[in-house]
Parts: sequence; C-alpha cells; structure tokens
Amino acid sequence: ALTTGSDGFIYQGGYNIGSFVKKIDPQNGLEKWTRTFSSPYIKALASGNDGSIFASGGDAGRESFVKKLFYLLAPTDISLSSTSFNENINAASIVATLSTTDQDASDTHTYSLVSGAGDTDNSSFYIDGSNLKINLSPDYETKSSYLVRIKATDLGGLSYEEAVIFNVHDINEAPTDIYFLTTNFNESIYSGATIATLSTVDADASDTHTYSLVSGTGDSDNAVFTIQ
Repeated sequence: ALTTGSDGFIYQGGYNIGSFVKKIDPQNGLEKWTRTFSSPYIKALASGNDGSIFASGGDAGRESFVKKLFYLLAPTDISLSSTSFNENINAASIVATLSTTDQDASDTHTYSLVSGAGDTDNSSFYIDGSNLKINLSPDYETKSSYLVRIKATDLGGLSYEEAVIFNVHDINEAPTDIYFLTTNFNESIYSGATIATLSTVDADASDTHTYSLVSGTGDSDNAVFTIQ
C-alpha cells in the first residue's frame, strides 16, 4: 500500500512479521523511518487533511482496523533561551531552557544529552524536563566555554540532534589577599623611605589594583605611613 502525504513524502504500508509503515524520500528513495505495529496486514493508506496518515487492513478471521498515525515529521531545530552564563553560579542552576521546531504543531518533545560530534562537555550538565542544568559551579579562569550535544525526540520517536557551544561570562571577583615584600624595616631610615612593596592575590589574572590606608581593626598606626 502506498500514498503520498501532505508533506510530499511517500508512505508505504505492509506486513513483515508485524505491520509496518515506512516514510520514503521521493527525491532519493531513501527510508526516513519505519513504524511497526501488532495489527494485522495493512492493505491501504490514505493521507489525512491534518498531516496524518490513515492505515487500514485486516486478514482472514480477524477484525478489520483503521489506524490514524500522527507525528510523522521529525523535529528540525532546537532553540535555547541562552547560550551563555555567568561564572560562579550555583551547582544545579538552569543555564538554558530548551524548545523545539517541529511541523507537527501539537507534538511534544523530550530532551537528552547524547554522544556524537560536540559532546565534549556533556558530563558537566544534565537535563531536567526542558531545562539544561550545570552540575558544578563554573569558574571562567578554569574553563571559559562548554560544548554539548543535545537530542530532541518527539512523540513519534523521531529526533533531531545539535551541538551547542556555551560561553562563560567572566565576573569581576574580589581580591583575596595582599602580599608585602617585607614586614620589617630598620630604625633610623629616612622619612619617605619605601618599607614594603604591595601585591594582590586575585582570581582575575589581568586585574590591576590600587591601595589605601583605611579605618578599622588594626589601624592604630595608619597616620605614620603613606602609600604611593
């Protein structure tokens, strides 16, 4: 049994251990997918005006049947709400919400991280429903981008895969320590002599720093010194 669907593809029905319907590309004759059923022989196919395919058939001693097949078109794209995120976000934060382009308007989709080109950092993420979440808090200075491969599967079992690059935003992080070249000096040095050179520990390697004497615990002798 053959028919042409509203999408221009050829649909073939038949029986081989179980009933089947195949979708065939008329341009090259290649099979796009096959669905199998426990129903008896498919003897006729017809195209519905809503994009579906009707299969009918039966065999000796069994009731005839008519089956309506939906979700015949595979997804064609995956969209992400964002392809970048800030460093230092919490573990399990949502980095993107996923949605799918599919000509079957009423179709719904499930998502998974799959092996293939672009799956380098799949293990750094997991999918919760339609949300892509990161396993551990990211650090720009350690890793500035991630590459993952995502698969969308529709209700008919048809799927689309795509590799996505996520960029990490470098956030200005506060300094974590001040180093002094020395913490002692001789008596009788002249006024204005340099007694220490200061440097700062900062995760932002290219950052620069200014220094000042400030009020607070340990400021007893601030007035004795200046910073230049």
